[in-house]
Amino acid sequence: MSFQLVGPYVETFAQRNPGSTAFMERGSDNRIQRVFVCPSFANDVVMCVRPVISIDGAHMRSEWKETLYLATVKSAGDDLYPVAFAITVDGEDFQGWLWFLQHQKASAPNLIAEHLRRECSYKLFTFMSDRCKGLTLRSAMFSLPTTTVTRKWQAIGVPCVHGMAYFRHQMKWRLEDVLDQAVDEYHKYRTQRELYRRNFVPVWRHLLEPDMMTLPPDAAARRMPVDRKR
Repeated sequence: MSFQLVGPYVETFAQRNPGSTAFMERGSDNRIQRVFVCPSFANDVVMCVRPVISIDGAHMRSEWKETLYLATVKSAGDDLYPVAFAITVDGEDFQGWLWFLQHQKASAPNLIAEHLRRECSYKLFTFMSDRCKGLTLRSAMFSLPTTTVTRKWQAIGVPCVHGMAYFRHQMKWRLEDVLDQAVDEYHKYRTQRELYRRNFVPVWRHLLEPDMMTLPPDAAARRMPVDRKR
């Protein structure tokens, strides 16, 4: 897709999906620098999924060598939902992650919400990454260190049927008590119905007109040197 369609795309996406964060940054020479998109439903969706968010970066293989930043969550039914994504012409580094996570925090503040249960003193979400981005996360998302604690019966891998038998026969809990105290909200039908009710309005190519201004990144500045064997 032409780079001159990126600006109209993010503007149209934000208009057709009120509450979304979608923007493009250009340099002084009108060359595209960064694009960030967070759909409006993301802030609500994260309250209906497993309390783990995965973040990762990937180096794109086009001639401009962009970097893709992505944050996703998973539902109780193992469906993946993108929370936010960004594409930059810079390499994957601390400043790039800081920029991405700060905009993600502003667009979906529920990601740093306190745990829903009052007896829990830790944050609701655990951030997971394949590399050590802890310092960036603390700088961008949190003002204080946070810890994550998993319930003991979940951590040791007790099968659901055994857990139910324990609660019903040993603890003498009613089924309503088990559902209220031992089952996370994202496993319940009402949460799943709320999750699948959320969606966004797509943007069609024929609705867009090139802005006749945006230029592609400077490929020469980003091209990696080729190591030729002699």
